[in-house]
Amino acid sequence: MTEKKEILRELKEISSKVTELISKLEKEEKEKEMILEGRYEQNETIEKELESILSQLGASKKSKGYQYIIRAVLICLKDPSFLNGGVTTRLYPKIAEEFGTNPHNIDHAIQYQIQIIFQKDNLEIRKKLFPFNMRKPSNSNFIVSLAEYLSMSRHHQI
Repeated sequence: MTEKKEILRELKEISSKVTELISKLEKEEKEKEMILEGRYEQNETIEKELESILSQLGASKKSKGYQYIIRAVLICLKDPSFLNGGVTTRLYPKIAEEFGTNPHNIDHAIQYQIQIIFQKDNLEIRKKLFPFNMRKPSNSNFIVSLAEYLSMSRHHQI
């Protein structure tokens, strides 16, 4: 019986690694398409600007929420329909699929990162990003505010 459990465990590990590899290959394929379409450099510039903003806010690069926020904002900039709703129903599942997790984990990690940000002494940049509400925003409002700020400040279209 122990041998069967060991084989099942090994199969689960292999399956997990295969899923991870497929996800990585799909991401590389998307990057190749972007390079061919001439959008990669622009996307990279936006991502660097977003990283700078998150750094100024005091976000932790090591946090999963940090990566999820970046991906969420980039997706919203690429497809503005996400800015009008559907963050939890459409955006989180899309990000979860890319990162090999579930939408609840995406929501929780983003919420935790926002909580950390709003505990920091970063009032100046928060006033620029959230001029109408200085309290901790919802995940959706945070993502939308970052996307709108980047969109308006740079007139980006990915």
